[in-house]
Amino acid sequence: MSRKLDRRERFVASCNYCGTFLQETQSNCKCNVVCSGCGRNMAVVVRKGKVTVFEERHDDDPVYKDRIRMISYVAGLKRLEHESSKMVAESGTLYEMSVPNKI
Repeated sequence: MSRKLDRRERFVASCNYCGTFLQETQSNCKCNVVCSGCGRNMAVVVRKGKVTVFEERHDDDPVYKDRIRMISYVAGLKRLEHESSKMVAESGTLYEMSVPNKI
């Protein structure tokens, strides 16, 4: 019994500015994605196996500016929350490692 496997290539797009994952696709596509890391409106184009990502600007649209400003604000808050939750050893404190005694 012979089974033929169809393998599809997968294309991954990430933000040019902050490196945040934007999307994954299996074929040609053309779409706009708002980056959750920096809040920029990124255009993603996949054509003939080539992934192109660039920022699309709408400087004259006030609704767009407000939306991007809010997304950037929330992304900044998440980034600060993540940075403040890092585990840091306290200075001047001795940490002991317990090792079980083997006979």
